[in-house]
Amino acid sequence: MKDTGFLRYWLAGIPLLLCSSLLSAESPFQLRSFDAGFQVTNYGVPLGTLTLQLTLTEGGEYLYHAHTRPERLVDWFQADEVQETSEGVLQNSSIVPHAYEYRLGNGETRNLTRLQFDWPDQRVWTESGGTRWAQEISPGVQDKFSQQLAIRFDLANGRQQVSYQVADGGRLKRYQFRVVGREWIQTPLGRLKCLKVNRSKEGLAPDYTIWFAPSLDYLPVRIERDRILGRYRMELKHLTLK
Repeated sequence: MKDTGFLRYWLAGIPLLLCSSLLSAESPFQLRSFDAGFQVTNYGVPLGTLTLQLTLTEGGEYLYHAHTRPERLVDWFQADEVQETSEGVLQNSSIVPHAYEYRLGNGETRNLTRLQFDWPDQRVWTESGGTRWAQEISPGVQDKFSQQLAIRFDLANGRQQVSYQVADGGRLKRYQFRVVGREWIQTPLGRLKCLKVNRSKEGLAPDYTIWFAPSLDYLPVRIERDRILGRYRMELKHLTLK
């Protein structure tokens, strides 16, 4: 699958020294349902928008959904709409994904990828382009989207350097995150003190910088990525916590 947006693939998605750096049940941090909107720009020029929604149930289930709508064609930001969904449960303050879906454009089969996690057999099934295959996984593995929720727990627990194994493109990849500072960021919700975090993949140089706001349940409020055509930035524009 092609990288098509900041928030979905940091995090990412945004990460443990082990793939299962999952928090104890004693952690006071709790996720809350929310609706958020972000705008992507290149040196101030609007490129598109991303809406992000997290729904939690009293039974501990979660539904995490993102919808990216481009305004113009650029090489980093897809010309087609992208929808991404992760479903799973919260168990002892950890994220356990059950299903993941990536839908590009009109959702034809060739543009649709699904993952199904079979935890009893420790396998994840991937279906894409009419082909279905399985790979072995271990406890703590995330999908590309659920890691965005897992990193918020780790940051709230004071972790400064974390990594995840992520089921990505039919194989497991490791995403690393490291806190590199603290900065104040101006947002529509006011001036917020944030953790500045670098993200890298498979041991390569950092490719994303993310600012997480502790006062907003460690939600990312700004994400930047440098590419040949310039610096792409995604910034929070509105947020409703539930």
